[in-house]
Amino acid sequence: MLRLLTIVFFGIAASADAAPRPWKNKEGTRAVRGDFVTRDDKTVTIRRSTDFKQIQLPLDKIHAEDLAWLNANHPLGGAAPAVQLAPDSKTDLKSIANLISYGDHFNDVMRKLKTCPLVKGTLNETYLARTGLDGIFHTVSSIAGGQYDLYFVWDENQKLKEFTFRSEAMKAEQLNDVILPRWKRAIDAVTLLYGPPAGANEKFDLNAIRNEKALYTHLWKNPVQGSVLVGAGRLEKEIFVQIHYTQQNIPVQTNPTPPPAP
Repeated sequence: MLRLLTIVFFGIAASADAAPRPWKNKEGTRAVRGDFVTRDDKTVTIRRSTDFKQIQLPLDKIHAEDLAWLNANHPLGGAAPAVQLAPDSKTDLKSIANLISYGDHFNDVMRKLKTCPLVKGTLNETYLARTGLDGIFHTVSSIAGGQYDLYFVWDENQKLKEFTFRSEAMKAEQLNDVILPRWKRAIDAVTLLYGPPAGANEKFDLNAIRNEKALYTHLWKNPVQGSVLVGAGRLEKEIFVQIHYTQQNIPVQTNPTPPPAP
């Protein structure tokens, strides 16, 4: 069944492979914090935690402890090949997001999406009033490592409150090969549009995402209105990466509280 997931903010707990770490210079006097992206025989590429930019560090300039960690966890020849994600459109995400406005009526959103060349509908409009718009429209181009379906939250007068770009379903066993690269690509895509996030939790724990819930790890202030979030959701055994737009101005949580135990 197609449905929007209940939202929980900033609840994802630690996962060692995805967590950023300090990378020290050879003398151990300076360090930059970031998470591993890829490596070759001369450099290691990391995602810097302060601005989420990818930077390269020469292997002959990093500390022996970091080099040992790198060779133990990501050895040359033993590391899995980098996931080849689709090239992204640099503008489609923002163009679609700016096309619809909070407070738009259901019929206005449907009309705008039907005439937008950046999205495509997958259901005869005769059934739209019966089924709603959730999962009916998807992006034509890749916006954050792939195509995304659109989901919506309406108020009692059928006016738009929130909307979500949701990826295709992925399996939990695809965590390192598919889910984490898509999550990081979504972070990169939103950072490109809105700058560094106002709040971020760089740690990703798949087990913390409960069924029919979405946990968001990164928060941006939308200059148009409200907030933008990136995270992941679960429906039974399927995992989705999500980019969520809400009219709420969500405060930054510096010490997120984990979700309560079941």
